[in-house]
Amino acid sequence: MPKSQITIVEASAGSGKTYTLSQRYLELLNQAPLNSILAITFTNKAALEMKGRILDFLKKSALGKEKFLSPEKAFEAMEAIIRSYNFFQVETIDSFINAILCGCAFKLDLSANFKTETEYKEYLAYALDELLDQAQKDKKVLEVFKNFLRQYIYVENKANWFPKKAILATITDLFKKSNKQAGKIIRSKIEIGDILKLKQQIIKSVFELNQNLPKATHKTFVKSLDSFIAKNKDNFDLDEISNYFFREEFPITGKEIPPEKIEKLWKDIRSHFEKLSEMEAVSKFNYYVDIFNLTLADFAAKSKKDDVLFLEALNKEASVLFNEKSLSLPELYLRLATRFQHYLLDEFQDTSKLQWDNLEPMVLDALSVGGTLFYVGDRKQ
Repeated sequence: MPKSQITIVEASAGSGKTYTLSQRYLELLNQAPLNSILAITFTNKAALEMKGRILDFLKKSALGKEKFLSPEKAFEAMEAIIRSYNFFQVETIDSFINAILCGCAFKLDLSANFKTETEYKEYLAYALDELLDQAQKDKKVLEVFKNFLRQYIYVENKANWFPKKAILATITDLFKKSNKQAGKIIRSKIEIGDILKLKQQIIKSVFELNQNLPKATHKTFVKSLDSFIAKNKDNFDLDEISNYFFREEFPITGKEIPPEKIEKLWKDIRSHFEKLSEMEAVSKFNYYVDIFNLTLADFAAKSKKDDVLFLEALNKEASVLFNEKSLSLPELYLRLATRFQHYLLDEFQDTSKLQWDNLEPMVLDALSVGGTLFYVGDRKQ
């Protein structure tokens, strides 16, 4: 059995990555069938450039101008490419994953003729409009939007009374993120009521602090406290708090020492501000997530009706095949009409975890029988 091999090439932009990958491809052609080699790039432009470079090397080798391959082997490789161009597989990872999905469409409840589209934003906007209409009839959906508005007004402190644009922008971003990971987006357990309750406790403590300030308290801090109390009776924005609260020690002039009661109150207030910051950060997208999950159901229904799969979601759909063990490697190779034994990956630093999870079973299978993995990446990126 041939010995398996993993080769890592560190290369930055403009350092001849295409040349190196193309040269490696020719080395493999010298020892392996055309249909056993898969080269993956990240853009169509890079794929075309690499194909052009490989063909140019073959032509020069056939004419004896280069020595990548012997003239006989170069002619043999060119004839193989002409006869079976579909096996000359230098393509983007999205193209390759799309080929897998086309071969396994029925396992994903897709028709054999499903379309791959890029513009998913219109579908999300349509699904959101449908959800807004549904809120007029469904009390549960209406409550989701009410909770969102409380968050939007009292926590995010937004003055915009037309938040639909903000919702759409956020759920679009969540859609992108959800398709880069195999798991689901999960909301925090912290609710708007928990945040408002803590804010009111802070306002009460700040008021008590203001009533018992030592005479030597920094005058600027005294003014900022008066302003804070005057403006914020029930709620406040974290951005409005005085920078003095970032200090560990109570702001007092000279060598004065604040009373023990003030020090304790100061410590408690700072602790509450820290807790509030964490709660707001963790729960900020809670109600966006609720809306996103409801929107996604309608989005999926409309996509299925139109027999569309979006480019953004290809890798996530493919992960279902492997994660649920509904597709074995032998079956995959049968549907692809080939079994790859040699993998070349460009721009490895741009490969997401989900993309690699989809490739890994095939790569490991190839390595287990003497195959190879050759990848190029830029450590700096």
